[in-house]
Amino acid sequence: NGFRNGYLAQLEAHLAKAIPNYDLKAEPHISSKMLVRKRQYSTLATMFSKSGLGWDESQNMLVVEDDKAWDDYVK
Repeated sequence: NGFRNGYLAQLEAHLAKAIPNYDLKAEPHISSKMLVRKRQYSTLATMFSKSGLGWDESQNMLVVEDDKAWDDYVK
């Protein structure tokens, strides 16, 4: 996943220090969020690798520049 072993424990310790009454645990809270983000990133990376699909910075949304590219993606 791009992180070193033990990063979740370190992240949990930093959160506990920064926000003392915060009850967020590395397992299952942070790790499940990481899995969701990884899937979302993978989906977006695949979409953006296709010609005819882009990103609108001002509206923070996917832009379909070519209807055929979109049709090919959703098949």
